[in-house]
Amino acid sequence: MTQFLIIFNIIAIYLVFKIILKPYISFDLLNAFMIFFPFVMFGLIGFIDDYLIMKKKTNEGIKPLYKFLLELFTSAIFYLVYLIIFNDNRLNFFGIYVDLGFMYGVLLLFMLSGFTNATNFTDGLDGLFGLNGIISFLFIGIYSYYLSNYHVLLVCLITIFVLISFLVFNLPKASLFMGDTGSMFLGYMISVIALLGFKTATFTSFLIPMLIMFIPILDTLLAILRRMIKGESIGTPDKEHFHHQLLKLKFSPRVSIIMGSTSDLPVLESGIKFLDEMGIPFEMNALSAHRTPELVEEFARNAQARGIKVIIAAAGMAAHLPGVIAAMTPIPVIGIPVRTAMEMDALFSIVQMPPGIQVATVGINA
Repeated sequence: MTQFLIIFNIIAIYLVFKIILKPYISFDLLNAFMIFFPFVMFGLIGFIDDYLIMKKKTNEGIKPLYKFLLELFTSAIFYLVYLIIFNDNRLNFFGIYVDLGFMYGVLLLFMLSGFTNATNFTDGLDGLFGLNGIISFLFIGIYSYYLSNYHVLLVCLITIFVLISFLVFNLPKASLFMGDTGSMFLGYMISVIALLGFKTATFTSFLIPMLIMFIPILDTLLAILRRMIKGESIGTPDKEHFHHQLLKLKFSPRVSIIMGSTSDLPVLESGIKFLDEMGIPFEMNALSAHRTPELVEEFARNAQARGIKVIIAAAGMAAHLPGVIAAMTPIPVIGIPVRTAMEMDALFSIVQMPPGIQVATVGINA
């Protein structure tokens, strides 16, 4: 899964550089644990959430309260390690150190968990969260260099490199997706790295990362206010977040065209031309139910959250692609049988679906 590749690559590259740069940059095992343990734990929380959504075939994962408690527990472990290393509950407020005592820990727990959820809300539009992440890590990296915090600078540079590599496949007409696993991992990274990068800086510098991510934080506050006005639980999902508004403005594809092989493209050309003429945003990918089943599953599970309204799937011969996608998403699927030497085989494969797995099947090569 793409999410695990992001996590694995960041940690693997970090370990490689740890070996290469050991003579030049001081690496402390406890520091490394403090940085990466909560990242992996938050990624695991996101994975469980994604897994439950896939298993239930709905948008319901971990209950919001349980999810928040798990986040607070992970943040508490981070705070304990933080105390062992720094043993400091003071906040540098314009050069004046204010000792907050245990309230520093309370503030830290809610800040980390809340900030992570705020950034996670931006992962609903192709490329949006990745771009936000790059901007945040770029600024934190620059300021860490200014403060001579090269350990944090290295983590920022590695993460930016991995995010740029991911964005190549996640920009509009995306073929890879982050999911809760990746977005929670990276959201927590932003908040923790900002804290560590600016530990020696003043209160105003500490607030700068928050200003960078002002939009996600504002989005979260508005969502809470909106639900309170409606008398709903603050954990109740809705479709009024900023990325939903962008989707309504057609900044993301509404139709997803999937073909089993690029050789099926000529059959789809007239439909593609029609979507272009009508100004309907669409994406197009080649995915095989037999050769790339993991990518097909990842696409189908994430399609609804990305704002896709209809999926057009074309396949020939043993044409299982439309049915496989329909089994994993509530989005309407239109199946196009592609003519092959076996003539009717693709049509029968698509039209004969079991009860509960609907595929709107059109004529051969239609």
